[in-house]
Amino acid sequence: MLLRVVYNGFKKESKLILKVLTALQELFITVLLPNRKLLLLEQQRPELLVRCRDKNGEQLLLYLYFEDCIKRRYSDLVKTLARLTLDNVKFIRDRTLNITFNLFYERPEQETLLLAIIINKLGDPEKKIASKTGFLIVCMLTENSKIDIVVINELTKIILRPNIGQRTRFNAITLLNRLPVYLKISDIELNRKLLQIYFTILKLFMSIESSDKRYKYIRPACEQSLSYQYGSRENSIKTVGMVKKSEKTRKA
Repeated sequence: MLLRVVYNGFKKESKLILKVLTALQELFITVLLPNRKLLLLEQQRPELLVRCRDKNGEQLLLYLYFEDCIKRRYSDLVKTLARLTLDNVKFIRDRTLNITFNLFYERPEQETLLLAIIINKLGDPEKKIASKTGFLIVCMLTENSKIDIVVINELTKIILRPNIGQRTRFNAITLLNRLPVYLKISDIELNRKLLQIYFTILKLFMSIESSDKRYKYIRPACEQSLSYQYGSRENSIKTVGMVKKSEKTRKA
C-alpha cells in the first residue's frame, strides 16, 4: 500500500510522498531487510530449492518467496528514489538524498545502485546539496573502509562519463583527491588503482587546459595526490610533466 502511494502520488503531493518514503525507510531498515544481500527465488542455492519439494518444504518455499518479494519491491523503491533525487524542487532532492544515504548506510541490499545515486548528486545544481553529498561520501568511508574501492570506481565512472557536466566532474575529482587523506591508504593494489585514475584524469584535462579555467585547480590537486604515490611533490610534478610531454608528442 505504501509503495502504491509513492508510485501513484508521485508529483502530486510532495510532502505526503516524503512522509511515506520516510516510513518505508524505517520499515525496510528495522523490519524487512536483513544484514545481507537478498536473493531472488531463482538465485537461491539449488539444495534449498530441492528441499522445498519435500513433505515439509512448503514453509521454506514461502520464506524464499517472501524474500523474493521484498527484494523486488525494494528495487522499485530504489528506482523511485533515483527519480526523486532529480526532482525540480530542492526540498525533495535534499530529503531524498538523506533517505538514500540512510538505506545505503544501514543495509547492504542494492548498495551499488544507492551509492551511484548518491555520487551522482555531486553535480546537483544546488551547491549546498552537492557539498552535502561529498560530506556524506566521506562519512561512508570513515565508518566503513571496505567500500573504498567501490566508491573510487563510482567516482571514476562519473569523471570519465561522456557528456557529463563540468561541475559534476570537477566535484568528483575534488572528492577523489581528498580520499588519500581520509582513507590513510596503505594497500598496494589500492595505490595502483588511484595512480591509474590520476594519470587518466590528467590526460583528460590536458586537452581542455586552455578552455576550462578550473583545470588550473584540478592539476595541482592531481599532483598532490600523486605525491602520495611517489613520496614527494617534486617527483609527482616531474611525472606529470613527462605525461604531458608524451601526450603532446602523441598528438603531433
